[in-house]
Amino acid sequence: MKVLHVNAFDGGGGAARAAMRLHEGLRAQGVESLFATVKRGSGGPGVVSPLGTGRQVAALVKRQVAMRVARLQKTPGNPIIHSLGLFPSGLGAWINASDADIVNLHWVCGETLSLGEIARIEKPVVWTMHDMWPFMGAEHYDDDRHPGRWKAPYGTANRPPGASGPDIDARVWARKARLWSGKTFNLVAPSGWLADCARESALMKHQPCEIIHNPLDTGAFAPVDRSVARKLLGLPQDRKLILFGALGATSDKRKGYDLLVEALRAFERDHDPDGVEVMVFGGQNSGAIPGIGLPSHFLGTFRDEISLRLVYSAADIFVAPSRQDNLPNTVVEASACGVPSVAFDIGGMSDIITDGETGALAPAFETGALAAGMARLLRAPIAQEKVRAAAEAKFSHAATLPAYLALYERLSKGS
Repeated sequence: MKVLHVNAFDGGGGAARAAMRLHEGLRAQGVESLFATVKRGSGGPGVVSPLGTGRQVAALVKRQVAMRVARLQKTPGNPIIHSLGLFPSGLGAWINASDADIVNLHWVCGETLSLGEIARIEKPVVWTMHDMWPFMGAEHYDDDRHPGRWKAPYGTANRPPGASGPDIDARVWARKARLWSGKTFNLVAPSGWLADCARESALMKHQPCEIIHNPLDTGAFAPVDRSVARKLLGLPQDRKLILFGALGATSDKRKGYDLLVEALRAFERDHDPDGVEVMVFGGQNSGAIPGIGLPSHFLGTFRDEISLRLVYSAADIFVAPSRQDNLPNTVVEASACGVPSVAFDIGGMSDIITDGETGALAPAFETGALAAGMARLLRAPIAQEKVRAAAEAKFSHAATLPAYLALYERLSKGS
């Protein structure tokens, strides 16, 4: 069986990392897996960039044009990326000419594939959803101030208040509905939350959808002795360390850095902060976290798994104050390293964290409750082995790859 994964990039963001881990896991199982992207970056086994230099440059130009078009629409409640799928890249024709038995789409935005190219894929399609874009308009996540537009056809009646300019989201939704009518996408949701959203959506509610967690190599992410990790990173041995990190940790509103600051203030006010320090990775080094007295360490950005494994292992707890998230790699990785996490009970967090057993969940955006969860885990630590075992049971190759293989096999046989 030949499986072709398609993603905008082969490294960098969370979707690319999750897609690449699936590809690498399948290859380790002996599956003939290819990973196609517009521009190859990693040079890993089985990674291909079938577009020539000219088309790669053209794709970059098209991406910039599409971004300018998207900015004609003003959506103050949803400032994150919007993707239009306007321009064909040429990747769609290459997919159809390939000898792949199954096409597994991932994050194919940024003009990686146009909506029309997606519609014209002739092979069985599995679509692993890494955000909400497959069933929304141009948006990747919900509007903070007017959630749930995707549950009904887009129109003037359900446009978020405060939005102005052309309703690009509605136009993209209408194009998806028209172009994808009659098309079968075998949806894979990495979290129960995203599966529920897809099943409730006007665009994808009739599509088959199953939950398969993103696979993680739990051999690459495993506990390192805490004292060794701290020594290598130059961190204090006699302190309790709270870790926060993400791509764009301090700048991406979805990741909730401002909520973390509020929670840390509540932690200092309502709990015992003596001997507690904070670590941040993936965010801009501001020297100190504003408005709090806890000592802080800005560790920079890490791309390699060895460094990330050390950072997680150095922490007592990981905190994920996200406003929106599907199945964040950071929380899964921390869990595999035996580190319990504290998070708001949003998105796919409850797929990873069992409150009181492998971490703590707080009601959405209640920063005082998030602080209480941090204090509870620092005061009464959860055994590293227990957190690690739960992660292996859910996210290891043994726990996830068989479901993908069964889906591919079923589709390759036409059932």
